[in-house]
Amino acid sequence: MTLRKLLQIEIWSKRTTRRIWFFLLVCIVVFFVWKLIDANWLTQKERVVARNALHRIEILNDANSSDVEALKREHQEVETAIQNAEAVAVTQRDKLISMDLTACSMGLESKWMDLIRQKLIQTERIKKSSADREERDKKLSIMLQSVSQNACLNLHKELD
Repeated sequence: MTLRKLLQIEIWSKRTTRRIWFFLLVCIVVFFVWKLIDANWLTQKERVVARNALHRIEILNDANSSDVEALKREHQEVETAIQNAEAVAVTQRDKLISMDLTACSMGLESKWMDLIRQKLIQTERIKKSSADREERDKKLSIMLQSVSQNACLNLHKELD
């Protein structure tokens, strides 16, 4: 075969170009549909596990127990429930729900730390802090409580 015959063979045609463009267009559409589903779909498994975790958080939040050990056990159960929610998260929306659960539990941690600090002050293991520090701690606690409440309200909207 001579060079002249090789140069006359059409390697790339309009038909080939159209097929490539069509394939690329289909890939782009599939990608955007997947991103849309990923951003807006909450899986059923995540919904059930998140409801369970939110229920445990609310039970612990409503408890007015002064027993540190009981609160510690219940707090550990809440942490396990949140970890389970993070483990079953598949889509981005699932992951956002898991982050909201973590934010919702921050108020519990603040409440729990305040209770431990009060117990230690009562047993005189630590000294009472200055008024400035107490005021700062109260402001921080209030801020954490508001973030926690907003996250819990958001979870109720999403899961109920």
